[in-house]
Amino acid sequence: MVAVELNSSSMVDPFIAFNGTKIKDAKNPRSTLAFKYRNWRDPSNGHTAYLAFKKKHWFDADITIEFLDFILNIVYPGKKVGLTMDMAPAHKGGIVGSYIKAKEDEGRLKIEFIDGGLTSILQVCDLTANKQIKALIKEAYYKWQAQYIKAEISRLGDKHACIKLKMNIEEMTSIIENSVKHFNSLQKESRSIAKTFITAGQDPYTNCEEEFNAHLEALAKLPLDSSTYKIEELTAYLHCGLKITDDNDGIVTFEEDEEIKEVVEQDIIVVD
Repeated sequence: MVAVELNSSSMVDPFIAFNGTKIKDAKNPRSTLAFKYRNWRDPSNGHTAYLAFKKKHWFDADITIEFLDFILNIVYPGKKVGLTMDMAPAHKGGIVGSYIKAKEDEGRLKIEFIDGGLTSILQVCDLTANKQIKALIKEAYYKWQAQYIKAEISRLGDKHACIKLKMNIEEMTSIIENSVKHFNSLQKESRSIAKTFITAGQDPYTNCEEEFNAHLEALAKLPLDSSTYKIEELTAYLHCGLKITDDNDGIVTFEEDEEIKEVVEQDIIVVD
């Protein structure tokens, strides 16, 4: 689950859903991965992630409530949080709807949902975080992969050996944690998250009308008829300051454009 926060212009510590049995659904709870890693998060030793477990690691109602608890009670305890989420079925209604209402009544939570089909236009994570964090994770994984293969070849003494890659939960989690830290280190200079809250018209402290209209006008010029790139990819490239053109054959090209860069240079707002 990727979430970004306005005031600090940073990505929130990782909330990772792995494949596994929930403690409450297990015949022997102490034998579950959920029990084993229940205390993984410990920022004092570099473990910033919260690990959740669910069959097929789908985000169901229980995992959604666990995520909201993570935000309200672990990341921002005692603070009021404004949260924007997409319209996934697990994000509203039923026990999740009751949880949200209770937290709103307590004055801890204000939540708004983005209508279907609009997340790639309005959701800050889609516009300025998802593509970048995936690239950082992929880069870190490839480095791990190369080191693992080198070590196995050395162990086996056969450079032609068939090697099966085995990455455990600790290694995978560490890659994600370090990638988020790397992403946030880049944010200290670029502050693209805070800027994108303005661009997407979602900064409550700023009159964003002019920037939001410019954002919509820029999106209107995208080659949406191209079958090669999805709208999410195109908007991500646009927010990296690239000019996007589409020729008559549907071929998309990307080039730097200073004018666009100036205009466009799970989203959370925390109120003390």
